[in-house]
Amino acid sequence: MLANILANAGNPLAVFDISGVLTFFLRAYITLSLGFFSVTKTFEFTRLKLLDFTVHFKRPAFLGTLSGDTLTLATGSSAHNRLNGVVTDVAETIHVSGTGGSLKLWSDQFGRSVGNAQTFSGVKH
Repeated sequence: MLANILANAGNPLAVFDISGVLTFFLRAYITLSLGFFSVTKTFEFTRLKLLDFTVHFKRPAFLGTLSGDTLTLATGSSAHNRLNGVVTDVAETIHVSGTGGSLKLWSDQFGRSVGNAQTFSGVKH
């Protein structure tokens, strides 16, 4: 969630997928009440789409996955694990830094700056 906010210049709305449609319609109905039951008939005369919108935000890619103590980078045959951006095997550039078992991954190519790096702890392999 924080990664989406950071990737979109601090915009808190970036954690949501925002889209909508504004429609105008003109409808009439008649109800005939006959004691124990009633009959309703509805007529729709017009329906117009006035506005259709989608707000697009940058979605940073997932650059690696941690399974136990093994970190697998989302490159080559694992490129589909990035989920966002280009998810095929291309000429990837992913930066890795850290000490001990704590590593940070980032890539400007996939919308994840150094300030929005993925952090992994407990990495041994």
